[in-house]
Amino acid sequence: MIPEEVLRILEFIERDSRKKTKEILRTAKHESKKIRSNFEEISNKERSRLIKEYERKADQIKSSALSEAEIKNKSRIKELKSSTVDEIKRDAISRITGKGYDKLFFSLMDRSVQEIGKKNLEVFIRKEDLGLAESYSKKTGITISISPIKTSGGVMIKSGKTISNNLLDSIMERKTEKIDYELNGIFFSG
Repeated sequence: MIPEEVLRILEFIERDSRKKTKEILRTAKHESKKIRSNFEEISNKERSRLIKEYERKADQIKSSALSEAEIKNKSRIKELKSSTVDEIKRDAISRITGKGYDKLFFSLMDRSVQEIGKKNLEVFIRKEDLGLAESYSKKTGITISISPIKTSGGVMIKSGKTISNNLLDSIMERKTEKIDYELNGIFFSG
């Protein structure tokens, strides 16, 4: 048999060990809660930081995509305007050089001669208008030197350093600003 003194010591050790075990478990649970709380706090902070970072990146991507779309849209509108202006010019020139072109040609010749005078005239026209220029010279008695050039029609007359440019291409080019203004009203109104 075990002496009573030893039993008491064993009982004391056992109680003390249970007490210390409970204390260690309590401390461990408390530390575990603290660690879990810290982990959640750190996790939440990291989650928030990541969300903000991805939102910022998403905003950058969205902004970049919008800018790119806007640039493409402006480029497309510019191309559309340019092709529309070109089409308007081609249509206008084809209408002008059709029926009634003779009257327009003589009118442009008269205007240019009035601007420059009647001496030493070099006349620049398209090949198709050679007969009209010669007819104008005979009709008015004005001596001209004719040089064919590549143009849509009309006339450019030079006397010395003075030039009167009434070529249809040049007239259309001068009107392009007005056409652009009108198209801007159509494309960008409202």
